[in-house]
Amino acid sequence: MEVSPNPIDILEKYFHAELKPDTLSGFDGVDPEQWIDFSKHYLAVMKSDFAGAYLDTQAASAHAVRLYFEPSFDHDWADRLAECFTETPLLGYRAFLPKDPRISREQVSAFLNPLKKHLLLADSVFVRDNFYWGFDFVAETVSRDRWRDDPNVVSLVKTSIARIRAYLPILAELRDLIQSKALVFMPYYITPTFPYANVPSTLKSHIERLRIVDPSGEIWKDGIPEHDFNKVFVPWLNARLLGLDPVYLTDAMARIGGTLSFDGDAATSPPSDLLSVNILPFGGAGEIDLDTLWEMRRNESVFAHVRLLTAQCKKQLEDNLGQGSTPKAATALSRQFLQDHLASLATQKVISFAERPLPSLAWRIALGVATHGISEIVRPLASAVLNTSVAKAVLSRLSPERRAIAYLNAVL
Repeated sequence: MEVSPNPIDILEKYFHAELKPDTLSGFDGVDPEQWIDFSKHYLAVMKSDFAGAYLDTQAASAHAVRLYFEPSFDHDWADRLAECFTETPLLGYRAFLPKDPRISREQVSAFLNPLKKHLLLADSVFVRDNFYWGFDFVAETVSRDRWRDDPNVVSLVKTSIARIRAYLPILAELRDLIQSKALVFMPYYITPTFPYANVPSTLKSHIERLRIVDPSGEIWKDGIPEHDFNKVFVPWLNARLLGLDPVYLTDAMARIGGTLSFDGDAATSPPSDLLSVNILPFGGAGEIDLDTLWEMRRNESVFAHVRLLTAQCKKQLEDNLGQGSTPKAATALSRQFLQDHLASLATQKVISFAERPLPSLAWRIALGVATHGISEIVRPLASAVLNTSVAKAVLSRLSPERRAIAYLNAVL
């Protein structure tokens, strides 16, 4: 069987075992030499297969949104994350090694919080492969036959294996998102500018093709210092050459990035940044849980509408909310946007009276979320009920667009 170049498939094929939360103990007996062999195998598979599987721009849909987080900005990502989120092993510079290896699904869900709204807006989110980052030196330099000869190498191998083991429960909980290519662990060494922080001489010819389009003249009116420009141009160039859509550190950088293009470029996706997506109130203060996020993404036809409605809602909020607007105002405007969109759709019969189950609270919430929004329904109940058999029966009869509205309504 062909191995897909992602952490889950490589692990499972190599060890002939499933990586799930209830199977993690099966990796307890792996000896250090086998982990060293695995690390080298992992590197070989990713080097040979990743680009063809994930970066084939001809195979990718012309309308696909594939967000790219520049790996060389690892410290910058960590600094920005600190403004709104707790530290996460999925983005930033730290190789992950928790004090308590018993990581729960709720903790993994919290690790994903900075990326959840990006996962509503994009078909795929590409982040640096921080799983490999924890054992890359072993994969590249350590000999399985002589590693015990040097105490420093022994310490390195033990720490790297501990990092691998610590990451396994994270991968197990993110299994669906990884295997569906929603969340992509990208090797940092395949970026065109690697290992440089700036543009190397081999890529200078691309600068000659660069064009700046700033119709209003506002973005470039005062000029941009070279250092600040490089912070925008490096992720833009890497993303452009990889066929991806760059995410920037700040909204100001995203506006600059939105003015860049090559001669003959077709229209590209609107630029985005790490934190401005927080204007979207979906999930509230606690963010969307993993199960609900996957439920919104698992059906491609439904997710196509989730993605489009999320992008439209974001623009609606940006156009209509002033400085200092409260989360309550954002929620109210988002709810109104979804209800207006629902009202614009042709009427759809959901279920006949004869088929209707007893008029329980679950039924009434499920029907209300699916057809009328939740202005008169308690949101936590609405969100929980979407996972009941009653709600699933209602949702299964709706068009993909109505199902998308129901899911978004339920997480407001």
